[in-house]
Amino acid sequence: MICKYCHSEISDNAKFCPECGKKVEDDSIVEVEAEVEEEEPAISLYSAAEEEYIDSVAKEVEVEVLNDGKVRNWFYIAAGKTVGPYSEEEMLNFIHDGTVSKNTYVWKEGNADWVYASNSLLGNFFEEPTSRESYSFEEETTDSKEWYYADNGNNQHGPFTEKEMIQKIQAGIIGPKNYVWKPGLSEWVFLNQSNLSGYAKQEAPRNTQTNTQQTRTKASAYRTVSVTNRSIALQVILSIVTCGLYSLYWQYTLVKDFNSIATSQGKQQVFDAGLAVLLSIVTCGLFSFYLYWKMGNVIGTCSNKYGNRMEDTGIVMLLLAVFGLAIVSMCIAQSQVNECA
Repeated sequence: MICKYCHSEISDNAKFCPECGKKVEDDSIVEVEAEVEEEEPAISLYSAAEEEYIDSVAKEVEVEVLNDGKVRNWFYIAAGKTVGPYSEEEMLNFIHDGTVSKNTYVWKEGNADWVYASNSLLGNFFEEPTSRESYSFEEETTDSKEWYYADNGNNQHGPFTEKEMIQKIQAGIIGPKNYVWKPGLSEWVFLNQSNLSGYAKQEAPRNTQTNTQQTRTKASAYRTVSVTNRSIALQVILSIVTCGLYSLYWQYTLVKDFNSIATSQGKQQVFDAGLAVLLSIVTCGLFSFYLYWKMGNVIGTCSNKYGNRMEDTGIVMLLLAVFGLAIVSMCIAQSQVNECA
């Protein structure tokens, strides 16, 4: 009740006004009636499916004020759940690290309903900078360990901070085709599809013309090689059957083939084939020791028909000849000729 003399509020059973002392009479009481305004029905901005989704995840929330004095009255929806409350500064950090996108539903105290972040007071913070230099490194990155990545063997690593992820990208540990994930992403995505893609090193295009030219150069080195692929077993049998006479001819063909291979690749020849056989006969086979070492040494500077460098077998062939296994040295030499035939 209100006193009609001093307009002070008095209790219902009071006999006198506590402010002016006037006696309370029936005609001195002014009843205050609350005016009730009819609210017009709100016009929905969403489809029935969107409203159903929002209603399913929305719940009553309260404003939270912590010791730091920040008012935390912002909420957002992630994975079908309401997350919050957060301060406006924290929400800006979520926008910068991609946790909150333009299409994330957000709400704060005073809003009539949940809206997209881009349609809220946070919408202005989604404007893209003109260059990556628009933000400092510290502004772009967060200290929370929330990033994961999968290596080429699909082994998961993490969690890491955004700064640590950038360092791994720059070191080449994580490439554009490695999968990455962090809370807020619905699934694992390639690095070049995430907000870290700007730090990924782009692979330099291969110089196919140079590679083709190198392949042709290697192949052309064997166009002028004229050597015969001989059966090693047959050469051994003929040498035994003829009591070593055929081995002199075999030695002649080996030296001749080695010279052809070396000449075709611009390398030094072994020895004159005919003279080498003659010296071997005159020295009772002693010159053959030097000949086997020289052949193994020369072939070690050449490449086979596939472009692979041949193995230097000079020492091995020399030792075998010294211990009476010259025929084994000849077999090794013939196998190397066959690789270039």
